[in-house]
Amino acid sequence: MKLSKKVGTVGTHSARAKRTKPRRFRRGLVTTLAVLVSLLPVGSMGYLGWAVYRNVFHDSRPTASLSYVNRSITGLTPFSTPMVSVTFDDGWESAYKNAAPVLSQYNIPSTFYIITDTFNDPQYLSTDQIKSLLASGHQIESHTVTHPNLTQVNDTQLGKELSNSKNTLQKLVNGPVTDFSSPLDAYNDHVIAAIKAQGYRSHRTTDADLTRDPYNLNLASTFNPYRIQAYTVRNTTTTQQLQDYLAYARENKAWVVLVYHQVESSKVEVPEKDRYAVSLNAFKEQMKLVNESNMRVVTMEQALDAIAKQPAVPSQGDTK
Repeated sequence: MKLSKKVGTVGTHSARAKRTKPRRFRRGLVTTLAVLVSLLPVGSMGYLGWAVYRNVFHDSRPTASLSYVNRSITGLTPFSTPMVSVTFDDGWESAYKNAAPVLSQYNIPSTFYIITDTFNDPQYLSTDQIKSLLASGHQIESHTVTHPNLTQVNDTQLGKELSNSKNTLQKLVNGPVTDFSSPLDAYNDHVIAAIKAQGYRSHRTTDADLTRDPYNLNLASTFNPYRIQAYTVRNTTTTQQLQDYLAYARENKAWVVLVYHQVESSKVEVPEKDRYAVSLNAFKEQMKLVNESNMRVVTMEQALDAIAKQPAVPSQGDTK
């Protein structure tokens, strides 16, 4: 079957990760100042804004005591050993509050792709929560500053979305940020070239679906680190579908990458409106499948590090 790639199209959630209206702030000069300053972009006065915000308002986003997740990659041979990675896009707080304890329960390390202008939004991860995830063995990577369609911005904004998000996160985690995922699965050759120019070593897509097709998997013969195939788990994804997908990947010694967004503690009532929000119960069942899949569970960083150490394999993937 001929490989069909989505290029420059919107393949996932809405043009902006949805946010509800901010809470009504108290009146007064100090409050007004805090709000105005907190709206400044991260990288200029954004950190000052966040400091003012936290001192004036109660931050309802608690950090938890998460047990450390650690899967050894000793003896891992990529594409000879089947692998599975769990990733989260945007940085929703529900992924920390609801998903992270389940990941700890099953000792599953994961990768969080973060939008960096959301730190003062209570629906998203706080900087303390991001540091907590990092300390617990999870990986923090870039998902732009403002979540735009990168195929529709000019070169100046494209560069800033890629570089500013990377720089902000590197300061926050005190380490390198080298992996990236495009918002909306919107990318083309020009965007890929810009990603490479900013020093990212990988780009994760959401091009995959659940059909039994080798092009929905990351295989040695087709692997391209700038077009990593990944499947977005929706609230309509069934346990049986995911089980079959993992079994197919295991049979083909492939690397499966799963993408999550929100993980809600209650049942998701409006599937079409909130199709990228999965229920906590469904997530628990899915992580149980991952844990029992007889596949190596790895972060994106662990998989890519292991792949980089392997002898080069002739690839049919587009490496432009």
